[in-house]
Amino acid sequence: MTTSKAVLCLSVAAGALLGWAAPAAAQVAEPVTAPPAQSDDAASDDTPAADIVVTGSRIRGTAPIGSSVIAVGRDEIRNSGATTTADVLRQVPQIAAIGINAEGASGAAAPSNISRASAPNLRGIGPTATLTIIDGHRVPTQGTQGQLVDPSFIPTLALERVEVIADGASAIYGSDAVAGVINLIPRKNLNGAEVSFRLGGGDSYWDYQAGGAVGGSWGSGHAMMAADHVWNAALRGADRSFVSSDRRRFGGANGLTTNCGVPGTLTVNGTDYRVPAGSGTGLTLGNLTAGQNTCDSAKLAYLIPETERTSLFGYVEQQIGDRIKIFSQGFYSARNSDQYEALSLNAITVPATNPFLPNGIAATTPVSFSGLLQALPYGHTRIETETYQGIVGAEAKLGDFRLQLSGSYGKGRDNTDRVQINNYYLNQALADTNPATALNLFTGADGNNAATIGRVTSGRFNVTGESTLKTVEGTIDGALFRLPGGAVRIAVGGEYREERLDGTFISSSAVTGLPVTTGSSNSRTVKAAYGELVVPIFGADNAIPLFRRLDLTGAVRYEKYSDFGSTTNPKFGANWSPVDGLTVRGSYGTSFRAPGLSENDALSSGAGIYQFPAALANGTFVYAALLAGGNPGLKPETATTWSAGVDIAPRGIPGLKLSGTYFNIDYTNQIVDGFGRLFLYLNNPTRYAGFVGFANTAAFTALRQTFANSGFTASPALDYNSASLVLVDARRTNVGVVHAEGLDFQASWALETDRAGTFTVGANGTYFLTYKTGEAGGTLVESKNQLGFPVKFQMRGSLGWRSGGAAAIVNWNHVGAYDNINSTLVGRIGAYDTFDIDVSYTFGGEAGSFSRDLRIGINARNLFNRAPPLADLANGYDPTYSSALGRIVAATISKRW
Repeated sequence: MTTSKAVLCLSVAAGALLGWAAPAAAQVAEPVTAPPAQSDDAASDDTPAADIVVTGSRIRGTAPIGSSVIAVGRDEIRNSGATTTADVLRQVPQIAAIGINAEGASGAAAPSNISRASAPNLRGIGPTATLTIIDGHRVPTQGTQGQLVDPSFIPTLALERVEVIADGASAIYGSDAVAGVINLIPRKNLNGAEVSFRLGGGDSYWDYQAGGAVGGSWGSGHAMMAADHVWNAALRGADRSFVSSDRRRFGGANGLTTNCGVPGTLTVNGTDYRVPAGSGTGLTLGNLTAGQNTCDSAKLAYLIPETERTSLFGYVEQQIGDRIKIFSQGFYSARNSDQYEALSLNAITVPATNPFLPNGIAATTPVSFSGLLQALPYGHTRIETETYQGIVGAEAKLGDFRLQLSGSYGKGRDNTDRVQINNYYLNQALADTNPATALNLFTGADGNNAATIGRVTSGRFNVTGESTLKTVEGTIDGALFRLPGGAVRIAVGGEYREERLDGTFISSSAVTGLPVTTGSSNSRTVKAAYGELVVPIFGADNAIPLFRRLDLTGAVRYEKYSDFGSTTNPKFGANWSPVDGLTVRGSYGTSFRAPGLSENDALSSGAGIYQFPAALANGTFVYAALLAGGNPGLKPETATTWSAGVDIAPRGIPGLKLSGTYFNIDYTNQIVDGFGRLFLYLNNPTRYAGFVGFANTAAFTALRQTFANSGFTASPALDYNSASLVLVDARRTNVGVVHAEGLDFQASWALETDRAGTFTVGANGTYFLTYKTGEAGGTLVESKNQLGFPVKFQMRGSLGWRSGGAAAIVNWNHVGAYDNINSTLVGRIGAYDTFDIDVSYTFGGEAGSFSRDLRIGINARNLFNRAPPLADLANGYDPTYSSALGRIVAATISKRW
């Protein structure tokens, strides 16, 4: 987009905002154009504004120049009904849903999320392009491949606010800040105590949260600690009527399959037969009925597993004399979940030696079985995650400057352990000629030998990833000298960090049946130096007409990687206020992201060959074999970002704030994971000929050689002569290109009345003008409003009221309709609108009375129980932008002392 077009778009946006300011909202994230004001919560942080470092700048007391910071404050967090910090971030439309989440998502990184984590995804570019930090500090990565940060490691009671800068910020924070930064700001100066209990429930679903925070000061220092425990019940596909693999009721595909049918389907020389219920003995081919025993696999799936999480956070600070203070903060979070799913078979070869094979089948006739084996117990998947970090530091006043030194150590560990079928013992049991020990596919456990079943179900799938982060950082900032417009301020510093990822993958050998362990260990060191300068050209002391204020800023960061060389990234910004209450701003910068430690390792945890049935856009199935793993030849990702915006706070309309921003992102060398692009590969085989090959094509022949050279063994062995087999090279590669531009808008208005209380209204939203994607050197194609990419329009609006201790707020969440490019049958997914409401009363009373600061609230998410829009996808809906939970009503009680 040209500059003139950008200015035109901003003008239109600003005019629209002014025109509908009256219906704008309050319980929405607001832009920050100055150091944020503190909450009126008596327990909030009371740090002076001059000492606050706002996200997007290293200089104290200065909001980032040229960029807009979106903040979710303490009151909004408390009123949101959120049980986790990830739920809090769902309030921010600039975060494209939650890029990956426990319920699943269609984004590029979602398939690798086997630990059911949540990770923010600014601008929809991908979770790895969003940097999540705590109080300005990096935290250890999580996930079995060390590629995400789940923000729920910090209890919601420990949050003072969340600040989001949806603009490239590598010049300030380094790698990973391509799309922006999410900064979790903890409460530090809590004086007193607060406890909270929440109990929520919906249709076939319950959750609860219990937490507390306590803090105090002793004149020269203060400390604070918070903890919470969150639990939720499991939600299965069978609990929701709209969840189904069979989407024919709304024109979609028939996704019913045979691999979970009971008693199963026998395929003899290409003809399907229904296996009858019974003992599974004395069967004859002539007595079998042609057809299939199909099943609805979506009904058996866990949409959300039963999960519990415990999180702790602490902060302590001690002043030493007038000039020095020391501080320390740390967190610990553990999450565990369990799910029990049926073990199924898909087209397993049944040898002629099996004594239970129906009579009348010639020994040379190919026979296979698909179904949910009645004889096998449910498979158990256990997910355990743990993350912790400790930070210690000191700060010294040196005249007008402040020096801060800090160091941190942290780890993130994810483990997924799954019981599955052991193919080695399965084949042995099927080939066994002894009826007493052979596996009978056609009956239940009573008709099978217990020891045989034990061996067949002894398969292991265990993936562990452990990330370690060590950092040392020093920054000095302060005023260099004064100009007529104000003080010229500077921040300079350096950082040293060590990153390490250890991965372990345990699977059962197809040759011996015994567990085989493979592992990988990768590390790097990063050295960085950075500087930032703010120059006030015009200010209060030298303001002239049309130049009430003009601030310029420049920042640069140099980083040297032990494995990827060096990179330098600048950023420039300007704020211009021609009149009081109006600020025009702009920014320009470059960003980068170094490949993750698992991405450039061919043997990273989870590397290997995976195979499963996959649906094409027309509803038919193929059998896909995917080669997964990293790529040692990867290069860093790079991006150029710029933005222009206006902030309006009319003096004649107290409490009104309007903001509009145009953003432009050019992202190259993006690292893509074939698992997340499978539907693109399968439905565009010509365009992606280097990555996907259908049977009897040149691409298939080339990929077969790639599979053979990989060093991995497929279990069960691949039938390369099968007409339904499709080979996919899903390893990481630097081919992604993204060009995105759009508009952000925020509006809020608080109207105070003498008798009726205070009314607040507001809105926050994002509108994508374009989101083009492609392969390096190829043609870019428009991808906005398509499955797996950002929707064109997403917003959150709200209306609130407060009078005395009573308060009520209603939130409207809107996601526009978008295209399902994974289906040629039903190519559209409808808009999704939900409403949340929170009603509360906070008691007053005399100091010291129990009722004082006692808050009782009722919160409802998805008040009208809106079901997700129907989608021709595996489960019948898209969990990226909607949820199967439905209406959740919760009661909350909290007390402050």
